[in-house]
Amino acid sequence: MMIVLGLGTIFSSKLGETSKNLAKIFRKAAQEDCIIFIDEFDSLGKVRDYSQDHGEMKRLVNTIFTAV
Repeated sequence: MMIVLGLGTIFSSKLGETSKNLAKIFRKAAQEDCIIFIDEFDSLGKVRDYSQDHGEMKRLVNTIFTAV
């Protein structure tokens, strides 16, 4: 089974909700032995200290790094 994840579907304007959404997806994938395909993953590949970036994107990147 494969989970196709568009980054726009997990972002939330509430502080910390984006990371919670992503963690929930990683838990589901682990329980069901799934592959996660993250569409638009290249948008996360920017320099991590990019000054125009807001905190939620940085938290999302950190969540992905700690989940794998």
